[in-house]
Amino acid sequence: MIELQIYPDDISLNQAAAEWMAGIIRAQPDSKLVLALGKSPEGTYQTLAHMVKGGVLSFRKCRVYQLDEYLGLKPGDRRLLFAWLLRSCLDPLDIPANNVVRLPSESPNLEKVCAKTDRIVNQFGIDAMVLGLGPNGHLGFNEPGSRFDSPTRVVTLTPESLVSNATYWGKQEDVPTRALTMGLGTLSHARRSLLVVNGSHKRDILQRMLLDEISPKVPATCMRNWSNVTVMADAAAAIDLEPGPFI
Repeated sequence: MIELQIYPDDISLNQAAAEWMAGIIRAQPDSKLVLALGKSPEGTYQTLAHMVKGGVLSFRKCRVYQLDEYLGLKPGDRRLLFAWLLRSCLDPLDIPANNVVRLPSESPNLEKVCAKTDRIVNQFGIDAMVLGLGPNGHLGFNEPGSRFDSPTRVVTLTPESLVSNATYWGKQEDVPTRALTMGLGTLSHARRSLLVVNGSHKRDILQRMLLDEISPKVPATCMRNWSNVTVMADAAAAIDLEPGPFI
């Protein structure tokens, strides 16, 4: 079941999402986390960073699982998602880089890497995660058609995701077409999940996630089968929706 909360603007949304995460960290300082990248959760991380800088919150003991990574990139490539994770999350939140279970951009045995990631997650669990909602309903790089029990694996990005990611790198030709992603089955075991959705451009996909039949056609609908899921949306994204539970 999903609990939808609606906020009038980005400022109140980011503050509420940050307080949600802060409450978890204060209760369990060594939490194991998944922190998605993208524009949606960016304001949440900035608000949390102010708390860290002010000395009222610490992530130093947390462990982070990298949600996804482009394949075929060399060290130092500006498009590496781990570098983005460093800039937007790890450094601002003062999380040591060696506290991260990384997904590589290249490896001679990707299947072994994926299986190892899932073993670590199964051993230590996911205490909380912050996700964004893709324009086609993807979570991480779990594109439409992804099985709800899918493991961490190699995926091919859809044309829609290539267009969406091009906004970060300049042009569609710059976006790698293959990636590693934690699977929906892996993510489903999180003890608590937060989905941050903002902007009128997310209106249609948010409605489909909450109101359409639960189907791999919209991967995010799987969250309605998960436990302890909170969706925080601004008013622009939640037009025509009412706060409350969605099953």
